[in-house]
Amino acid sequence: MNDRKDNSRQTPESRFLENRDVLLAYIRAHVRNWTDAEDLFQETAMVALRKFREGVEVRNMGAWSREIARRIILDHWKKNARRNLILAEDTLDAIDQVFAETDAAEDRSAAKLEALTACLAKLPAHLRELVDLFYKEKMSLEKIGRQLRRSSGAVQVSLSRTRRTLLECVEKIETEEGAHA
Repeated sequence: MNDRKDNSRQTPESRFLENRDVLLAYIRAHVRNWTDAEDLFQETAMVALRKFREGVEVRNMGAWSREIARRIILDHWKKNARRNLILAEDTLDAIDQVFAETDAAEDRSAAKLEALTACLAKLPAHLRELVDLFYKEKMSLEKIGRQLRRSSGAVQVSLSRTRRTLLECVEKIETEEGAHA
């Protein structure tokens, strides 16, 4: 997980731990030995905790913690050059790029979900019910039609129009946010 929750209510330590699996995967991508990877994660955590105590404020916990890990990994390679496979700098950069792109994709997904939630809240109650029945309750068009006393064709048309309305709403929000960025 990344920094998707309300960071004002979370301690830096809990935000760091939310990124544990991704950070460990990052370290594991650089270090083949599981034990070494776990040790390097622990070392990264200790540096992060020290920085938190010093009052460092972190906006992007994933990127920040990966940078700490990267420096620790490079130091680990220097200390253990004989027994470790050392990756070229461009390979390190490629691994970093993949993790950064994953962060960006997660940010876009979170923003899209937030926009969709706002758009759903704007729908009239009867259309929100329709969406809930179809997507949350996984009901068929026929079953929804029976429950709402409408034909399945009418339900399908309403659902299609509602999807289009939601898409347009989400795109509008994204365009507005893009203009403000």
